[in-house]
Amino acid sequence: MTVGTPPQQLVVTFDTGSSDLWVPGSACVHCAGTHRFLPTSSSTFHLSSNPNFTIAYGSGQARGLSGIDSISVAGFTATGVPLGVVEQEEDSLSNMKPDGLMGLAFDGLATFSHPPPFMLLVHQNSPALAPRFSFYLTPEPNTNGSEVIFGGYDEDRMQGQVWQTMDVVPQYGYWTFWRVRLHSMHIGSTLNACDDGCIAFVDTGTSLLGVPEAQYPAVMDAISQYATKAGCYCGFTTYGFQCYMCSRSNFPLLRFGLGGHSFFTLTGNIM
Repeated sequence: MTVGTPPQQLVVTFDTGSSDLWVPGSACVHCAGTHRFLPTSSSTFHLSSNPNFTIAYGSGQARGLSGIDSISVAGFTATGVPLGVVEQEEDSLSNMKPDGLMGLAFDGLATFSHPPPFMLLVHQNSPALAPRFSFYLTPEPNTNGSEVIFGGYDEDRMQGQVWQTMDVVPQYGYWTFWRVRLHSMHIGSTLNACDDGCIAFVDTGTSLLGVPEAQYPAVMDAISQYATKAGCYCGFTTYGFQCYMCSRSNFPLLRFGLGGHSFFTLTGNIM
């Protein structure tokens, strides 16, 4: 994406688990990535009235100044976009490969990006930019070919698959995360950790799979029993839940039920 006038090129993570847009400023020596945004070099940048911000993620915090500028993503441009210029990142964030982050969730989750950047892109580019986006992630790690498409989806990625739509579930009366109803989560052929219904968060910004705290012990116990019967050992230690002398085939399938009838399955590569 680009930010400012003239445009400055930056690489960002497109994150459905957050709503703010931020990029590293020129003063952030230890920020992630290789590109930096210079606000003084952009004729369209100006600071917000209360610019100081701290934003927190599961992987750490970032601090800086918020402002307004123009952005361009996938050939679409928006003006007057709220964004953050990060001056300091915690070490866990500074290890990211991209420079910054563009949140794709809803306004109720934003710290300073009111409205979020994608909403502004849609509003200012309608009808050329439809209010939808899609992700394709390659099945193997560290391989090229993953895609994000703004305004639609690649039908070639959908051949032979069953697709459906489902409602996003608000949180405390606000639109926040991309939350959908999960009616089942089977571990192997036994435990359904979601027999009373759950809420799932669709989050492209994490590589982790989380379960509700109340269900965590039962889920880990089911995985441990399955893996032990398959020939390896898993259990809780002083360092948390760990597995030893295991291969992918030693772990159970995870089967998720969405929207009342649609299922998808993760193989043993889950730990």
